[in-house]
Parts: sequence; C-alpha cells; structure tokens
Amino acid sequence: MVVKVLKSAVFIITILNIFYSPCAAQWGLYLKGSLVTAGRPHDLVVSGDYAYLGDWTAGFTVLNIGDPRWPQQIYNYNTDGLANSVFLHDTLALVADWGQGVAIFDITNPAAPSFLSAWNTPGAAYNVYAMGTYAYIADFNGGLIVVDISDPTFPQYVTTLQLPGLATGVCGSANYIYAVSYPQGIETYDISEPASPVHLNSYISQGPAINASVSGNLLFLCEADAGVTVLSINDPSNPVQMSIINTPVYANDAAGVDTILYVADDSAGVIAYSVNNPQNPYELTSYDSPGVAMGIFASDTIVYLGDNSSFIILIHTDTPTGIEELEIGSPEFFMIESVYPNPFNPEAVIKFNMDRTAVFSLDVYDIGGRLVENLLKKTLNPGTFEITWDGKNCPSGVYLFRLAADGRYAVKKATLLK
Repeated sequence: MVVKVLKSAVFIITILNIFYSPCAAQWGLYLKGSLVTAGRPHDLVVSGDYAYLGDWTAGFTVLNIGDPRWPQQIYNYNTDGLANSVFLHDTLALVADWGQGVAIFDITNPAAPSFLSAWNTPGAAYNVYAMGTYAYIADFNGGLIVVDISDPTFPQYVTTLQLPGLATGVCGSANYIYAVSYPQGIETYDISEPASPVHLNSYISQGPAINASVSGNLLFLCEADAGVTVLSINDPSNPVQMSIINTPVYANDAAGVDTILYVADDSAGVIAYSVNNPQNPYELTSYDSPGVAMGIFASDTIVYLGDNSSFIILIHTDTPTGIEELEIGSPEFFMIESVYPNPFNPEAVIKFNMDRTAVFSLDVYDIGGRLVENLLKKTLNPGTFEITWDGKNCPSGVYLFRLAADGRYAVKKATLLK
C-alpha cells in the first residue's frame, strides 16, 4: 500500500453552457459536507442557514448549515409518530408525522423552535402543504384533509377530499393544489375558496405515483420505478405531460431549480437532469450517495439530500470550486475524487481530498457491506492524497471505498475484474 501527497498545482477550467447540448461541459456533483443523524432523513427543507429534517424515528431535527462543510444539529423534537415530511410556512414548520398526524412548530427563532401542537389524523400523515391559513394533509388511507391553522396552537378540521387511491403527496401553485393519489396519478383542485376545494381534473400516471413538486411552470411527478414525469402547468388547472424521465432505480423525490431537476433515486443516489427543454430532458451528472436517497431540496447550485441515515450537502458545478482556480494542495472539498483505473486488476489508486485537519479513515467494503480492509486511519492535514490498494487476494466484483471523518463520509464504487 502506497500513500503520497500530490504536489500543489493550479488549473482553470472554462465554464461552458450546459443548458443547450448534452455534449457541453462535464459538470459534477461534489460532496461539500455531511452529518449522520439520529434517525433516517425522509424529507428536508432549507431556509437560510438552517435545514429542517423529517428524521423518521428521530422526529423533527434542525441543523445549522452556516458552514456547509460541517453541518451541526441544534435542535431535535422526538415526535410521537414517524416524521416523514416537512413544510415551512411563514414562521411555522409543519411535520407530517405518519401515524400521529401533523406536528406544528414555531421557528421564529430557528436555533430554538418551540412545539405548538399536534393534530391527529384518521389515516397516516404522509405529506403536508400549506397556503394562507390552511394546511392540506396527504393522509394516506385518510384522503386529503384540509385543516384551518389560523391558530396553530389549536388546528381546526375543515373537510376531507376523497381520492381514488392513497394520498401520498401534495403540492401547490397559485390557487391550485395537486394531490398525489397512489398509484393512479394527480388530482387537481381549485382552492380559491380554501374551505371548499373544487375538483378540476385527474391526470393518470404511467407508473405508481408517490410524490410531486412544483418549480415554476413545471410539475414533477415521481412515479417510483417508472421514474419522473414532467408536466406543464402553464395552465395550472390542467397539468399536461411533457416527457418521462426513466431513472435507473426508484424516484423517491424531485426538486427543480431553474432548468435543472434533481432526483433522489433511491440506491442510485442523486441524478441531475437538464429540463431546459421539458420535452427532451437529458442527464447531466449524478452522485452515488452511500445510502438510500429519500428526500431532496435544491437552491441555486446547492443540493441537500436525506440519504437514509445521513444529511448530505452537494455542490453542482463544473469544477470542485465553481468558476475559481483550484489549488489542489489546499482543497475546498472533502471527497473521493476518483478510483482508477475502473475496472482494475489487481491494483486501484484512490485519490481523495481533505479540506481540514482531522482523523480520517479509508476503508474497502465488498458489495455486501462487509469490511475487506482498512487502508488508512490517521490524522492528515488539508491536501490531496493517493493510496494504492492491491486486491490480488480478493475475488472479482464491485468494491466500495469509504472515506470518513467527523461524521462525514464519501463513497465511490469500482470493479475488480480478473
């Protein structure tokens, strides 16, 4: 096993326009920071320097992400149910708490939220959306429930909208809401009179509809193993299919920013697509996260991911520092840059970056998650390093290289082919 520090070098990569051709610049998703949470992040929303997580068994969690390299947990409330999704509405955080309805928190001071109330639903609160003084709860077998939250300490039941299937998602635009009915598709409602929503039409999906989100005049419908359907809502009362994106595994969640769509695609991690032409989306890049990509949120070129047992921050850029020059000897990112060659036989070189002084470990696992070998465990200063692993005593197959430090980790796969 050989370890060496690469000499400092400076390079500049010219920014190319990614929005008009699949042959444009090779952009990437680079790990900026991560934190292993107490639960299993299923959904998240980011506002300012704070991330709000539906952390499943651990309840509602708030992280300070002022320094995105080192997210820090600052608040946790262990709700009575399973915190599945979070929606921010003015100074409120609404948490869909699975079997226990919706929990409401005051986040006027994000560093110290206060629990206001919990409103139990007849079904299992899967998702929640709010507009004005009303909350719309996707209550699984309980339908879509409308609740008056003008007094968030004492929510009041208004009405229930019966869906043809199970209510698993809800989102909105202007005076319209889109209720996801599993597995059938989307039901569109006019909520000009919030207490009396009017059903307008139904969109029948190609696959099992499970979640939806809105970005501008586009509606993204996650259809599990059938991928993501892109719909136009130029007429918000009538979503119209533009295209279908066939993702590799299972589309759990999607977040659109301008002309980019980020998909949390289960074991495949995050996949970024250009939707500059919604009728012809194409893949830009991907990031194979260590766990199961469940929930996703994006802002500009920053992507936030709930990855089963961790919260991950990614940067979407064409170089690891965006448009700036990169000093390799003092990297900004904690990451495994590459494992090469890939496939390899029998040696592979793992190139990785350290962004601050800490105790780092680098391990090799087989595809079943069993530890094969610890390659490194020591304190290292910021820099770029290479380690050579000799797999001559291991069988052919896929291996995982895992870099870890202070609750953060990065993983890359490579294939040993003998």
